[in-house]
Amino acid sequence: MDCCKLRLIKSREFVRRGWPDAEQFLQQNDASSQKPFLTSFLASPCFAFPNSILPCLLQSSLCVTLEFQAGDTRGNAVAAGKWVQANGFRSLQLVTANYHMPRAKAIFTRKLSNIVLSYWPVSPDDLDLDIWWKTPPIIRLLAREYAKYLTEPMAHLILTSIND
Repeated sequence: MDCCKLRLIKSREFVRRGWPDAEQFLQQNDASSQKPFLTSFLASPCFAFPNSILPCLLQSSLCVTLEFQAGDTRGNAVAAGKWVQANGFRSLQLVTANYHMPRAKAIFTRKLSNIVLSYWPVSPDDLDLDIWWKTPPIIRLLAREYAKYLTEPMAHLILTSIND
């Protein structure tokens, strides 16, 4: 199962656990490939799909806001921060792939320093970490993510000085 589907399933778990008035902010950088899936998944029996705001038909009220504009993790953090502030929230549940979580956590912590963050890594089915060294696509994925993680502090300093 791909990571987008796993994140949505984890989001449903939050609602099923009885978290009152849960709000969901779903971000997808590869929007073109995921919009049809999101539309069908969110149109399933427990979701209604008017515009981009999706009220849930479960016992607790759930609103899902879809965001496809951010082009990278830093953009996701900025967009999530604006959404959290606009809605008056003080906490955020970050759900992403397990291999991406360390970098996402660093970026979100830096960008959302005044928000209480909780982290929920999901493991895509096609990511077999028991034999990662035997699978070239997984080696490339993990090496690319690790390189991004290592360079994140420098990227933050450079981008901060450019934006100041």
